[in-house]
Amino acid sequence: MAIATFLLKDLEKLVGKELTQEELNRIGFSLGTSLEAFDGENASIEVTPQRPDLLSVEGYARQLRGHLDIEVGAPYYESLPSEHVINVEAEMLMIRPHIRAAVIRGLSVDDFLIKSMIGLQEKIHETFGNDREKVSIGIYNSDKVEFPLFYKAVEPSSVRFEPLELAQELDLEEILALHPCGVKYGHLIRDFEKYPIFMDNQGRVLSFPPIINSNYSGKVVEGDSNLLVEVTGLHEKSVEDALCIIATALIDRGGKCYTVNSVYPGSQRKSVSLANKPATVSADYINEMAGVSMPAEEIIAHLMRMRFGAKQRNGLIHVDVPCYRVDILPQKDKAIQPDLAEDVCISYGYENLKPQLEKGYQLGKETLHARKTRHFGELCVSLGYTEVMTSVITNRQRQFDNMGKDDDPTLPIVQQPKTKSVNMIRTDILPELLYLLSRNKSESLPIKVYEIDDVIQKDDSPTGFSNNMRLCLAVMSNNESFNMAYGALDEVMARSGIDYGLREFSAPYLIKGRSAEVIVGGKTIGIMGQIHPRVLLKFGLEAPVSAIEISLDYVLGGIKQ
Repeated sequence: MAIATFLLKDLEKLVGKELTQEELNRIGFSLGTSLEAFDGENASIEVTPQRPDLLSVEGYARQLRGHLDIEVGAPYYESLPSEHVINVEAEMLMIRPHIRAAVIRGLSVDDFLIKSMIGLQEKIHETFGNDREKVSIGIYNSDKVEFPLFYKAVEPSSVRFEPLELAQELDLEEILALHPCGVKYGHLIRDFEKYPIFMDNQGRVLSFPPIINSNYSGKVVEGDSNLLVEVTGLHEKSVEDALCIIATALIDRGGKCYTVNSVYPGSQRKSVSLANKPATVSADYINEMAGVSMPAEEIIAHLMRMRFGAKQRNGLIHVDVPCYRVDILPQKDKAIQPDLAEDVCISYGYENLKPQLEKGYQLGKETLHARKTRHFGELCVSLGYTEVMTSVITNRQRQFDNMGKDDDPTLPIVQQPKTKSVNMIRTDILPELLYLLSRNKSESLPIKVYEIDDVIQKDDSPTGFSNNMRLCLAVMSNNESFNMAYGALDEVMARSGIDYGLREFSAPYLIKGRSAEVIVGGKTIGIMGQIHPRVLLKFGLEAPVSAIEISLDYVLGGIKQ
């Protein structure tokens, strides 16, 4: 959740009425955006991640006008045609491939607008933009810019310019080393041989995306009237969505938007449309979701309060969705639209919905598999181990690099991950327990933890992978950690009535001679051993750690009932 702080005077001016703390509290509760602070001059609003349009004072005011019945229905925005272009070099497709821009003319830039744009820019970077990795934004005085513009890759030492807030010319490598933004965001591009640069037709640097704007054109001041807004990023739709949110906010300030075409290799031209998007939903579906019986006319009224256009036609409600409502996802079934149903409930008031009991019910009970799994957990607890729950989504560095194991490129990956720390589904629990121990190494020893949960493993199924239930147990102690882990394994197996054996085993993450495979019924079901010092160093651990990790799917059938 992001907290956006608005100047109350500016918010009231955009809404068209004075607003009290009680009123903002009430509306905020309905919208799911709570009022976090109010001092008579500023209002701090907590905004849900799915509504980045509410991160700007213009967007929040737009929504308030609908909720207060000052202005209902969908606003209509347009991007007027222009000859402005950005030429995108082919090399950028491998570095930071997507760029969109628009020119906003006829503004009266004042202190309110400057503070609003800085706040919106920062909040989009932090949230929607994944700390500038997915999306980064530049805003410039367009009167200082000569079209056409160029988005290209350059050698780091070949370009020098004066970055924003630093009265000194630096090359790109120096900016990454010396400028605060370079230090903070340099990791986003440092691995590339060439860096992105955004220039005008005179060869003047506008920005070094996603790091910093230039002092020449990237500083907007009071009295400016024409702005260039540019968005770059890794995800095309996110780049376009961010530009829509900023452009519509500036249009609400009185500006007119003009298209800038991004010209890619092969003369492919791309630009952002501010046109509303069509959607449909049935009144029956919304009533079923809300548990009410509203006529279509009432549903349409609620949709219009939420700033949609809506009309009934051919048994469906046809809805105009403004371009800034990036949270409204398309649906295959024309009658079903859960995002619109949610907005109708918001306008209707969740407090006005009456809870209803389900018509049918079933008595739940623990499955045999769950009882057997709980048996192992209770044994671990009885031996002094604490249950932990680590993340199923992890990263390749933790699962492979830190463990000294070869990466497996055939494993499923998380596409377009929010952060680099979550890019795969775990194949072993042990690396996650070692990471957990590293975050708790200041605690008194010994630390004894266990986890029972799924990992993925390769198989012959249609997907090529299946879940595998594992028990992983780790102990960190300065004294006899190996014996403690071995003793726990022996006790768990003995009290479960499972005959097992050990076989010599070597792995890069275990000390040779202090590691073994666990064998049940002639099958290898897991490993045990003492973690290699090299791996401990990778995780930042100083005390010895020993662990076992076994597949419960192989042994669940052997538990005494």
